[in-house]
Amino acid sequence: SPALKKQILAAACAVGVSSTFGAPIGGVLFSIEVTSSLYQTSEYWKSFFCVVCGAFAFKELSNFGQSRTNVVSLFTTNFEPLPYQFLELPLFVLLSVACGYLGGAFVLVHQSIAELRKTGPQLVRNSYSFALIVSLLTGAMLFPLGDFMQFSLHNAIDDLFVNDDISMASHSRSWNEPTKYINLLLFAWLKFLLAALAINLPIPCGLFTPVFAVGAAIGRFLGEILHDLGAQDITPGGYALVGAASFTAGATGTVSTAVIVFELTNQLSYMLPVLLSVLIGHASARQVSLSIYESLARAKNLPNFPHITKQTSYSMPVTHVMHPVAPCIPRFVTREGVEAALLRADNSTLDPNYLFAIVDNLQDKFFLASVSWKSLHLLLQNKRLWRHDADAAMDHQGANPPAIELDLFRYTRVDRSTLCLPHWTTLNDAINFFDIHKRKSFFVGRMQSVVGKLYLRDIARECDDGKL
Repeated sequence: SPALKKQILAAACAVGVSSTFGAPIGGVLFSIEVTSSLYQTSEYWKSFFCVVCGAFAFKELSNFGQSRTNVVSLFTTNFEPLPYQFLELPLFVLLSVACGYLGGAFVLVHQSIAELRKTGPQLVRNSYSFALIVSLLTGAMLFPLGDFMQFSLHNAIDDLFVNDDISMASHSRSWNEPTKYINLLLFAWLKFLLAALAINLPIPCGLFTPVFAVGAAIGRFLGEILHDLGAQDITPGGYALVGAASFTAGATGTVSTAVIVFELTNQLSYMLPVLLSVLIGHASARQVSLSIYESLARAKNLPNFPHITKQTSYSMPVTHVMHPVAPCIPRFVTREGVEAALLRADNSTLDPNYLFAIVDNLQDKFFLASVSWKSLHLLLQNKRLWRHDADAAMDHQGANPPAIELDLFRYTRVDRSTLCLPHWTTLNDAINFFDIHKRKSFFVGRMQSVVGKLYLRDIARECDDGKL
């Protein structure tokens, strides 16, 4: 069942975030944003059950091994209850805008690399050689630098969130060698580029943690500058947290990043700056590009539901976008009628799931059901059926019988559940119908008489062009 598959996908996404980051609530919200444009509340408890299991596994398995000393949250922070001043909010806003635009630029870089993999030389298009190139670049660019480049992203983010001077970080002591400003910029730039390359690998290494680390380095860079300029009350680790949240929200297009950040750090000290930064970062990035998940879906030709951007388009009738000529076929049809219907259809790609409206007759076009191109083609090829009916008619009516008419409801597979949208249906409601019924097209009727056909691809194209 497609609906059940969608529920499983949403639950799997939620439990993945929960078991990886120990963020059950943020995991559910993240799965809703990423996997659904229309979410059914009946699926809510299933996702929560899965994330509780994932969070339990995260907490229990954290007691084993020596890689982590903190079993409460993934990253260790010890911010004060109110570690920032009101006058710092404009600085957080500027940081969020910058990180948001950089998050949008990250998506553009990924798109450029994905396009290069399709049209570039064979060395880049081949999966094995491309993976080898990325591996060599990673080793050549990271290991000659300080040990902060060689540690895991988890350790690097822990160092970037530290309250004290970054030279006192718990994992790497070489952030100040030769200078912390150069090291932070190198870290952000190299991780930015390598993350965009790694996402295009046949088996990607992940997205959320790399972009989170890039944003943290950018925020820490600004925090260190302000601190060294004389603002001793500023906490550079807080700027790293805000930069990580805004950059991640800009790249992924998810507002639930704020909740995930709170659960990752197990602190709400920067609740207002983080919430503000996520909204600003998301809004800034959308001025530059799509989210990374929408970009990946389009690159893989996955179904992508359009987003209306103009307020007037929400109440626009579907008649403004539909095709005024709909493929119709009468319920009682001759062989020649089936051939004529197949020839009239605008199905240049020969899509087997292309739908025809079954009507009472071609004059009134009263909608009854729908039938696919494949079903009509199989009916047309059934010579035995047409010959049998022709022989029966000849026995009863002599040597020149009239053309035989078959009942489509009896001799082929029809879909009586297909909707015929009223002509006054708004564009926003039509998109919701597409999402609920998982259809690519709907017929449009006036008083149940077919007047056109509405395609999801036409709405998506108009939205991408900025017309809707």
